[in-house]
Parts: sequence; structure tokens; C-alpha cells
Amino acid sequence: MKLHIFNPEHDLALAANLKQFTAPHAGRQLRSDLAFIPALWAEEGDLVLVDDIDFAKNRVRHFGAELNSKVEFITKPQLKHLLKTEFLDSVHPWGWNLSLKGELERLGMPEIMLPTDAVLNKVREVSSRQWAALHLQRGVEYVTETARVKELILQHGKAVVKAPWSSSGRGVKYVSAEDFRTVGDYPTSKDGWQT
Repeated sequence: MKLHIFNPEHDLALAANLKQFTAPHAGRQLRSDLAFIPALWAEEGDLVLVDDIDFAKNRVRHFGAELNSKVEFITKPQLKHLLKTEFLDSVHPWGWNLSLKGELERLGMPEIMLPTDAVLNKVREVSSRQWAALHLQRGVEYVTETARVKELILQHGKAVVKAPWSSSGRGVKYVSAEDFRTVGDYPTSKDGWQT
């Protein structure tokens, strides 16, 4: 029996790198609304972690009645109780991060079912824009100083600036040399990007 978890706030949790992380409201709402999604690929007898079983079953009805009997939806309190008496074969989240590991530890998940901190550090490393810039993308530079950002944008005329970890198009800013002429310096947090 596998446990599936849809945690779309995964990239935000990677960025925070905390054992206890609270995602912004939109991320929590997305997780709650779409928690049933793993039922679409889960195998018979698998568990899917949701906040509200009736809500999840109702959402799944739109995809076909046979799906409802294929998997079992389970809430966090039910999972905590289940873990006292039964073992899972494996845990399949949307993405592993320190926050999810902490959440599952608090529910009583055996340590052997969870990734080590070393594995989570590697997941975080290869999920970052810095790693991608070095290993996967040509013509991309990872920059940590705003002076270098400004220099590159003035050199190239425009750029797409991305946060080190971001999801669903968040953390993306299109910047042009013209922005520096009108703003005077690199856009700051009041412009909704840099912290």
C-alpha cells in the first residue's frame, strides 16, 4: 500500500528549507482543492492523503466512478492512527522537502519511510535555479548581486529574472534596460519581487 501526497507548495517549501513551513494561502488552498489528484495515477489499494474525504470523492466523480473504489482517501488524523498499527510500502509525494518530512514525522511515519536529510539537501540543490544554470541551461547565469543583475540587463537589453526556487510561474520577473531608466535601480521588494 502506497501513500500519495499532492503538495504543490513543494518549491516554496524548498526555498524556505524549514521543518515547519506554512505556505501562503494560495498554496494551501491549491493543495486542499487538488489533494485528490494522485488518485488519477494511484494503483488499486493505494492511499491518497486529503483534508476532506467527501470533498475529494466528489471531485473525483468527474473523472469516472471506478476511480472512487480504486483508491482510499485518508486524512491526517486517520493516517496518524493507521501508522500505529500498519506499515506502508512507500510514500509518494509530489515533491520531497524538509517541511513534508517534518509533517510526516509528527504523524508517526517511521524514519525508514522518509528520506534522510542528506537526500533532502540533494533534492533541494538539484531543484534550484543555480544548479539548473550550471548543469542544464546554456546562456543562463545564476546571480546573487543586484549590481550584476543590472549589468547583465543593460548588456543584453532585457532578461527574465527568476527566484532560486519558485513554482507555477511565481518568482518570475521580466526586466528590461528601460526599467532602469524609469525606476533608476533594480526593482525592489515594493515592486513585488526582490526581498
